[in-house]
Amino acid sequence: MTNLLPGGEQIIMAPQEKIFLWGDRLAYEEAGDQNDVLWTEGILSLEGISFERLLRKLEKYYDYRIEVERSEMPRIRIVRGKIKLTDGIDHALKVLQMASDFNYEKQEDNRLIIIK
Repeated sequence: MTNLLPGGEQIIMAPQEKIFLWGDRLAYEEAGDQNDVLWTEGILSLEGISFERLLRKLEKYYDYRIEVERSEMPRIRIVRGKIKLTDGIDHALKVLQMASDFNYEKQEDNRLIIIK
């Protein structure tokens, strides 16, 4: 990975490491939690994540905008679980529906998902 900040330092990552920006430098450390690196295998862990943060991750992975049209954010009612991201956004949302109380509408033409 190359740092785009002045100096252009490089870090070669090993499995189970995570990289982050520390001031104006790149740094790395062992990933203490296996869930931190599951995305490299196309898997998203539901453990310890809020519904809102999960939606932001899905937006980024699938390149969809997700809006919530509810007065309260849905809550995930399970402690552990994983979603296989390569199965698509509809699969991910159906798995989430089993762990939370919401419906959704998908607008393919403008890549929008509305959580109701």
